[in-house]
Amino acid sequence: MNISKPNITTSVLTDGYDLSEMFEYVSDTESPISEYLFSEETANNAEMKNGQIDTCILKKCRLSESKIIRSYIRDSEFINCDFSNTDFTETTFRRVRFTGCRLTGAKFVKSLIDDVIFEDCKADYSNFFGATVRNVLYRGGTNKNSNFQELKIRNLAFSGADLGRCEFLHTRLKGIDLSDSIITGAAFTEQDIKGATLSYEQALYVAQNILQIRISDF
Repeated sequence: MNISKPNITTSVLTDGYDLSEMFEYVSDTESPISEYLFSEETANNAEMKNGQIDTCILKKCRLSESKIIRSYIRDSEFINCDFSNTDFTETTFRRVRFTGCRLTGAKFVKSLIDDVIFEDCKADYSNFFGATVRNVLYRGGTNKNSNFQELKIRNLAFSGADLGRCEFLHTRLKGIDLSDSIITGAAFTEQDIKGATLSYEQALYVAQNILQIRISDF
């Protein structure tokens, strides 16, 4: 899959001083957070609606329990950040990379996720219900007990991901390779899983648990 990388020139980034104050400034002025590098900043419970994060790098920042709603995030990287229980409902992500982030309980409901990589993230119990997904890769990490129902997909890949007990109802997985990911306990219908690539063990699991096929030993 050809995923466009974040377009960031690190030499033009300004060191951010107070991420929490920056969110307050954006809320008051509707100005974008643009061309900043933030390291080890804390802005838990931050709020931003209809805002913009553009060409930024955040490293080891904490924004848990925040609300970043109907906003636009592009050409940015989040490295080892904590977004647990953060609400990104109806937010657009374009050319964004999450690496080693904590996204437990995060909400991406009805978001547009375009040219995005989630790598080695802990995203259990996350909610992507109704999201539009274009050129997205989940590599490594865990997404156990997450909601992937009613996704609109154009190019989605999983590589070594833990998708145990995830909900995929009404999400067409045709053409998606799940063979090296964990899908034990995942919920989908026969139509949802039709056309996906599975390992031999996964195919047996689907046959027995989804299609209710009894396999007899010879």
